[in-house]
Amino acid sequence: MVDVRVLDVTPKGWGSELIASYLIVSEKVALVDIGPGSSAEQLIEALKELKVKPDYLVVTHIHLDHAGSAGHLVREFPGAKVIVHPRGAKHIINPSKLWNAAQAVLGIVAEIYGEPLPVPEGNVVAVDDGFVLDLGKGVSLSIHHTPGHASHHQSILLEPDGVLFTGDSAGISIIVDGKPVELPTTPPPFRPESYLESLEKMKALKPRKPAPTHYGIKDEDAVEYLEREKERNIRWFNIVKEIVSQGVTDVDEVARLLAERDADAKIAYEHPNPIVKQVFYRGTIWGLIEAVKK
Repeated sequence: MVDVRVLDVTPKGWGSELIASYLIVSEKVALVDIGPGSSAEQLIEALKELKVKPDYLVVTHIHLDHAGSAGHLVREFPGAKVIVHPRGAKHIINPSKLWNAAQAVLGIVAEIYGEPLPVPEGNVVAVDDGFVLDLGKGVSLSIHHTPGHASHHQSILLEPDGVLFTGDSAGISIIVDGKPVELPTTPPPFRPESYLESLEKMKALKPRKPAPTHYGIKDEDAVEYLEREKERNIRWFNIVKEIVSQGVTDVDEVARLLAERDADAKIAYEHPNPIVKQVFYRGTIWGLIEAVKK
């Protein structure tokens, strides 16, 4: 068994076990997803307590809750390399455009996540689909491009354990008020065909356990988890399509109507935490609406 630890990088004061960073320790040390900039200090403190320094910061995509702390971590660990999709590399090097877009789209949640810092170009490694990162002792991370959630998204397979770090390519699975809640992850610009194709691509890898960034390594068969996300995604898309066909296109109203028809949606819609309600749920509904209107 590979030494994998789940580090909670949910911003302090905004809940717990909403955003994970995965620490993998072998001859080389890697973090898969690293959380927002506002959580950088708590992640750095956790690494110091464990007496490890990351060699690699592997980000599934560049959204603030997955890669926002890259610049902060590289300042603390200047030897660390950021492993990123080629389409996201320039935004890791210069995150100003990303930050401006996040402020416009996320509002208060962008401030909760914090402003990302630039990463020196020499610390950024853009990798192609199928790239394998060797961590030594027979441990590796293979990179698989999985667009749909975002064109620059990649999912990461840990071998030999078969843990699949899905980022946001296979939905969200969190505990809210003691209840398990699963949601698709379809913010605009959502690409339904790419999202479903990515799920099939991940299933073909025959992973053993799923590990979404939101949240944790699941003790269940990964292929079954991916299939359930596929069915849920199709179901939500069809419900939103039906609602939009009736002339309702306001995001908040569609979110309310979907919550009347889905138990997980209802929990997320009624939750006071803006990370859950505004980002995880409302962002998903927004992307579905834009997709069905095309």
